[in-house]
Amino acid sequence: MDEQRYITRVGKIISRQKFPDRASNAFVFRPEDPLKRKYGILYFVCEILNPDPEMNDIIKAIVDTTCETYYKDLEKEPLTSFEEALKKVNNVLFEIAESGEISWVSKINAIIACLSSNHLFLTQTGNAQAYLIRNEKVTNISKDLAPPTITPKKTFANIASGTLEVGDKVIFSTAELFYHFAPQDLARILSRFSPATAASYIVKMLRKEEVESISTLILELTTEEIVSEKVLESEPKEFFGPEKRISVKLNEFLLKFSKQAKIGIEKALPKIKELSKQIKISYKEKVEPKLKEGLLKTKKELEKKKIEISPDRFERIKNYLYKIGKKIKEFKGKESAIAIGLLLIFIVALSSACQYQKKKIALKREEIKEIYMSCKELENAANAAMTYKDNKKARELIQEALDKLKKIEKSTYLHDEIAELTSELKKELDKVTNTIRLNKLNPIGGFTSEPKLKTDGLLVKEHNIYSFSKEKSNLLRYDMINKKAEILKEVEAGEFADAIIKENEIIFLTKNPVQIISYNLENNLVKIEEIIFGEEEFVESPVLGSYYNKIYLIDKKENQIKKYSKTPEGYSRAIDYIINPDLYDLSDAIDMAIDGFIYVLKEDGTILKFLAGVGERFKIEGIPQPEELSPVKIFTNENLTYIYLADPAHNRIVEVDKNGNYVRQFISPTLDQIDDLFVDPKTKELFILKNSEIYEIPL
Repeated sequence: MDEQRYITRVGKIISRQKFPDRASNAFVFRPEDPLKRKYGILYFVCEILNPDPEMNDIIKAIVDTTCETYYKDLEKEPLTSFEEALKKVNNVLFEIAESGEISWVSKINAIIACLSSNHLFLTQTGNAQAYLIRNEKVTNISKDLAPPTITPKKTFANIASGTLEVGDKVIFSTAELFYHFAPQDLARILSRFSPATAASYIVKMLRKEEVESISTLILELTTEEIVSEKVLESEPKEFFGPEKRISVKLNEFLLKFSKQAKIGIEKALPKIKELSKQIKISYKEKVEPKLKEGLLKTKKELEKKKIEISPDRFERIKNYLYKIGKKIKEFKGKESAIAIGLLLIFIVALSSACQYQKKKIALKREEIKEIYMSCKELENAANAAMTYKDNKKARELIQEALDKLKKIEKSTYLHDEIAELTSELKKELDKVTNTIRLNKLNPIGGFTSEPKLKTDGLLVKEHNIYSFSKEKSNLLRYDMINKKAEILKEVEAGEFADAIIKENEIIFLTKNPVQIISYNLENNLVKIEEIIFGEEEFVESPVLGSYYNKIYLIDKKENQIKKYSKTPEGYSRAIDYIINPDLYDLSDAIDMAIDGFIYVLKEDGTILKFLAGVGERFKIEGIPQPEELSPVKIFTNENLTYIYLADPAHNRIVEVDKNGNYVRQFISPTLDQIDDLFVDPKTKELFILKNSEIYEIPL
């Protein structure tokens, strides 16, 4: 029996964005050499979520490397060559990353596939998807292929393989296609149309939703015998979309209509002008004086007789016109005809205005309905994005829907439906942004037994919470077990500025004079530490930081962080920590946290990050709306995975990782004021100080 000769039909969808937010493309490599073509055809769908034009070079490197390696030795098994090609691709990507180009890492979504005869091999990275459609049944053949953690050398880690049957159709696509079409819907479309026609249909549907970021290949396996029996259609294989077009026929119609209308108007214009002139003269000289006189008399009669008119505005207009009509009857001849004509024009205009108003209301309702339905579609697309773990896209879609709903939130039409959808979307947005909303928090205790004593700092050690008063230099303690607060010590020293807690002691920074004071938690002894601040008078520091046996102070005047090491007598002479202080501005520093790196929080909310005296790039990214961040406190240490930022302007505490990437946020009306915060790494509890009261949030 002769070997069956398989062929494929392909439809392609490629994005063409005006302002691209990513690099995205789809390729089919079908060699001209018959032997290579028999060895296999390669398919690529790839996107990198970065608008940098250089990302297209990375996609090209993936395609070129795969093609070059796969066809290198046609004596090998196709699957072996495919494995070697992917290994080579991973090595190339690793070399690109090693050269310093890492902006594509963890942002790539791709499918690479090979069809050799009727044997399909494919690999996946990111959230690109591959579906097999067989007898209208849909199977995700790329499921779980992407490695859980993607590194450059393991970008393409797993391979799926299988055998296709004649009539099978396969979709390789970036994930956004499935935000707008369920796989089962795509199966129904593909069961009715050829791949190219199906691609055309999908593009038309996507244009309506103004989707511009999809790359897709649709593949159908068939045979030469089957194709030869069909009447071949002349149909394109690529559809570039979406873009808005006006049909040629409509353009021709509008052009023809405008020309004919122009000719008609030009012919009638002289007659219209002459008639208008005659009516204007006649009205001014004969009708207007009598009409004004009649209207004035009517008004006086109405006031004199106190005629009651219906409160309905249309009824009032009707009665008013009736009185005017009675006066018009007094006109004679030509004047009467013109007055009646003007009255009729007025009535027609009024009727048209009423009809226009009704139509306007109907159109407004239709517009509100369209906005509402489009928001429902955005909600469905967002849910699909969450299914494919594309939280960034889901967040964008939900926010777009909420922005649209805001325009119609005061509408009485569909009011309840709009309110319900808004509520649902806000809950979904909280879910996708990892936002934890807390009702009004109740204090677990506090230092309110001394109502006139304002507390400023917050330190936690086991079941004891410590605070201090800047005004009276008092050290206070709250026992969480016994629910009791007490003043531990009144220190006769300068005014407290800041404090840190170490293993068995609390270290205070004071001003007026500047001193370092230690309080021993075991024997309750207070000691003024010997410390050499320098030859010149030390400028007061707003904050105190520590790391192991060193303490750090910010010198705003010199744009410097001073480092002091612990000695048997106290602390050593200051060492300048920052290597090039002229590069930084610490004049508005308000807080500091240390975990080996030093993080300096400034008044404008920016954070400077230092390691070994050298500044590193640090930017908070991915904050949900409101995107502006106004932190007043920063907290982390060497035992914590995350950094915590107090943002009372937005009633929240934001958690970010140590590269500045947003993780989650806690929102509560209670967080409108945050005097200090502390995170206990052992109990995984976040403590907040507000008006001398203590609040607790489990992490």
